[in-house]
Amino acid sequence: MAASPTVFYYDADCGFCQQSARLLRLLTDAHLDVLPAHPQDRNVPVAVATEIVTHAVAHCGDEFFFGHEAIGQTLRAYGRCAGIRLVGNLLCSEAMGPLWGWGYQLIAKNRHRLSRLVGTQACKLA
Repeated sequence: MAASPTVFYYDADCGFCQQSARLLRLLTDAHLDVLPAHPQDRNVPVAVATEIVTHAVAHCGDEFFFGHEAIGQTLRAYGRCAGIRLVGNLLCSEAMGPLWGWGYQLIAKNRHRLSRLVGTQACKLA
């Protein structure tokens, strides 16, 4: 995946997502763009605008990855060290995919609560 530039998009209206994006920047190298997005953005691909309220999105070349797969693909390709890249591989594991997907959805459904817990403005979903 690191062969072409990747952009990782997160929901700009979500405090928890903003904190998570900051952490992602620390865990990955400088070749990754981590950008906020809104559903109304006309400067992002349609797939990003459509999914950004419910999923993080990684865009690499012609491919899009959503939710835990976006995080996994990003960590796998851009992780600063082998341990972080291993975590990315685990998130992309087909065998564990249903579990990671369930965990991602649980967090996504409660991100307005999590925003307050991490000391940021509550998500606009609340």
